[in-house]
Amino acid sequence: MSGVSGTESRCKAPQFYTQEYKWEIFVASRPQQAIRISFDDLLHISTRIALSDEYKVANDIRRFLEDKLAVMRYSYPRKVFMLLDWPSDEDVNELVLLVIWSIESVDALTRRSRR
Repeated sequence: MSGVSGTESRCKAPQFYTQEYKWEIFVASRPQQAIRISFDDLLHISTRIALSDEYKVANDIRRFLEDKLAVMRYSYPRKVFMLLDWPSDEDVNELVLLVIWSIESVDALTRRSRR
């Protein structure tokens, strides 16, 4: 897979053969831009099948933040002084919104710089 730096050795598509055709299948868990771009030149011979029309990035960000905050909570040297409900759902919601805002801001600046 050229065009996707660092993924050449990790992306091994299973190959299926028939007498007339060679099939390769590539499965990704979410719509990564680098993967989509690498297949742009192959649109005439490739197909994208979405298993769901709903991709909610906020759910992935929330899961990531909750995991990282749990590690912080349990590895913090003075954890006995932390509130039992730290971080609260409201704190995590605010962090999710901040991350999404940051991503959208960088995307907007990137698009603007390409003009």
